[in-house]
Amino acid sequence: VDRGYNAIEICIILFSLKLLFGDWVFLNRGNHEAENINSRDGFQMECVAKYNSSVYQRFNEVFSTLPIATLVNESVLVVHGGIPYDEGVTLAHIENIDRFKLSPLEESVMEDMLWSDPGGPTLKGATQNSRGCGCVFGEDILDDFLEDNPGLRFIVRSHEMKASGFQEHFHGKLLTVFSASNYTYIHNNEGAVIELASDLQYDVHRFYATPREARDVKFSERYSPLARSVAAKLISRIAEQRLALLDFYAGVVYGGTFKKKSFFVKENQIIARTQWARGLREVLGLNIRFLFLQSLLGVPSVGVDGKRKGKFNYVTWLSRFAPHHTTVDMLAGGGGRARRRG
Repeated sequence: VDRGYNAIEICIILFSLKLLFGDWVFLNRGNHEAENINSRDGFQMECVAKYNSSVYQRFNEVFSTLPIATLVNESVLVVHGGIPYDEGVTLAHIENIDRFKLSPLEESVMEDMLWSDPGGPTLKGATQNSRGCGCVFGEDILDDFLEDNPGLRFIVRSHEMKASGFQEHFHGKLLTVFSASNYTYIHNNEGAVIELASDLQYDVHRFYATPREARDVKFSERYSPLARSVAAKLISRIAEQRLALLDFYAGVVYGGTFKKKSFFVKENQIIARTQWARGLREVLGLNIRFLFLQSLLGVPSVGVDGKRKGKFNYVTWLSRFAPHHTTVDMLAGGGGRARRRG
């Protein structure tokens, strides 16, 4: 959380996958899944803006239950930050940590594992991390940790942006895997995931967020392949009811209702976002908070007046859901329905 505009939605997706596939999905806690951090760095504001403070508190209660680390095949330790500053820490010690806290204790093993970073190849020992939490450790400290925990082959962690999304440290005994491409929307870095085989060999898969130039692709074409997603279902419903929505919004602008059809279509085709959301609820018959789905459904972020979340042209928006090779024209009057051209 704290590093994008849709942390709530991402958490909901991940938690849903965990509920559906509990034996296959494993989630670790990160350094921002702590109340003392996400209360200052954006997540609290997001929760309050979209829902309320109670929702924010419940998220942190869930975060406090997440494991600090995951052990894969008794050989690979997966953790967000790194290894602790303290000597002699074993997996048994980590397993017995009381992790059910809204925020980790200062200078604790738990805090170190959420915040620590590897140093350069020449670093010896461990030093205080400039982040203010955790440590920066050298290869000798990592070797001591692996020696104290026989059977561990290497450690996989995240916590640091990498230009290619991935980096090996200390002759492959530590891997950084950073999956957020274009981090905070400005860094233009690749994201990466690794596919780990039973013999502990791994493949690195890199990817990048949709480039800005690709966002001009027709919205309905870009999302229609996602047949099983909520987005695809909503887009399908909107496409099916596109003409009814045209009538509804014209009724809002010019008076009357789309059922009475007692209006004439004129040049003004501008509506407010609350009117847009009400039309979707009434025409589609779905009690959904559509205002939170504007970007998902292709509503322009800037209105015709140049203001963020200002009024926009509903005809232009609905044209995105028109069938292929179809243009949307409004009749000069009487009925206000769309005319299709093949």
